Amino acid sequence: MKLTNYIIISIAMALFTACQSDDVGTNPLHSGGVVGVKASIAPATRLNSNADGATWSAGDSIKLVRSNDNRTGLFVYDGTSWAPDASSYLLWLDGENTYKAFYPATATNPSTTPISFTVPANQTTEDSLNKADFMTASATLNQPTDNKVPLEFTHQMAKVTVKIIKYDENLGGSKPAFSTADIFHPTTITPSTGITISTGGETKVNCLVTRDETEDSLHTYTAIVAPGTYDDGDSLISIVGKFKGATTGWTASLSSPMTIEAGGAYSFDLSVGATTVKVVASTIDAWTENDTASNVNYDSLGLYKFVDLGLPSGTLWADRNVGAASISDYGDYYAWGEIATKDNYSEATYVHATENPYTNAYEYDGGIADFNNINREWVGNEDYDIAARKWHSTWHIPTYTEFRELMDNCTYSWDATNHGMLFTSKINGNSIIFPAGSNYNGTSIKNVGTMGKYWSSTLEASKMAYQLSWTNVNKVNLAATRVFYGCTIRPVYTPLVK
Repeated sequence: MKLTNYIIISIAMALFTACQSDDVGTNPLHSGGVVGVKASIAPATRLNSNADGATWSAGDSIKLVRSNDNRTGLFVYDGTSWAPDASSYLLWLDGENTYKAFYPATATNPSTTPISFTVPANQTTEDSLNKADFMTASATLNQPTDNKVPLEFTHQMAKVTVKIIKYDENLGGSKPAFSTADIFHPTTITPSTGITISTGGETKVNCLVTRDETEDSLHTYTAIVAPGTYDDGDSLISIVGKFKGATTGWTASLSSPMTIEAGGAYSFDLSVGATTVKVVASTIDAWTENDTASNVNYDSLGLYKFVDLGLPSGTLWADRNVGAASISDYGDYYAWGEIATKDNYSEATYVHATENPYTNAYEYDGGIADFNNINREWVGNEDYDIAARKWHSTWHIPTYTEFRELMDNCTYSWDATNHGMLFTSKINGNSIIFPAGSNYNGTSIKNVGTMGKYWSSTLEASKMAYQLSWTNVNKVNLAATRVFYGCTIRPVYTPLVK
């Protein structure tokens, strides 16, 4: 029996050795059949804290999985190129080879199930932040002459940056001494198809803190979180620190639902008080956009983009609508003077209107005189101006005069690609697009994609306000409409003066 066992083992070892010899040769990593990779990121930047355009760092590793035979290979970046790991490499197969890859290599990939990734709960360093930037790629090809699989990685996570931009006057000139901070994952996680993302049971990430060591103390907090949706009232960030000798916690919540997508970069501004901290503005920058156009600039806080049309007044126009993820996105809808979106834009739901039980008519904020007072206080007033409230006080909803200046100094034409009206400056040739988002009347919205309605901050009559509008692609005008309708908002920018 022992002799038989030895014979079987010897035969098995011989077969194994033969198979290994046929498969890899004597110097497998120097043979012409070893699979190599050349990896890029689309777009060519990491979701790191400074968005400096860096792609890969020395020591990064990716795992390559071949679907043909479910074999895997490990590749390590040396600062210049990717080298196959001597203990985990692949040889080219005849015919078509199908590969999928992921970074970091610690993500798991059972070949018959989705790629899964657990978000690191500790992202307090630049390196740990990079390793949370989960990316995937795929390729199908025959063996190329250079033996390298071309891989273009896409981000499967989202970057959230939160920045303190101001401290309330009620602090009396004192500022809290902040220590640690956590940024929360969305309540509902929605990964891309073929991807499974786990938070490991954690609801938040211990984030990277970039401290402002000046007396301004405008600190920045960064984390990579799972894509998904925050509900109304969900926590965005919690910060721990000391104020006047007492350890205190501040938590900022979102005032409306918000969806963050894989590959997106989302920035939020914080205003800090003695016991509260609130989100005063947010912006969305999809990493797939080309932000290098010469006519696009950022405001003084580096958060929101504007286009300089060379207008006589110096007014600078935002490149997109409030709540819009891109220049062609319609964004959010608001009734005139309201600061929240809703499902029904009617006189009955208008926050500045009250029904008179005797006449069944709606009275507006105690009468026409009071309602007109709102108009005179509007620009930059966060109680009525959603641009100032959601972005920053340096932004506001345009006045009638600012819209008139835009129309007088620009030509306009229909942009069929972006489904909106393109305004091109007669002065410097720069342009901005106003997407045709139409407007809500009650719960109904019609002619989306052809009709545009943009609120001004100027009241025309007791129940009417001016708006930039068009009902066909050939004529733009400034007309008044009912204040309770839900329309889109395009902010204008006044540079911050210190």
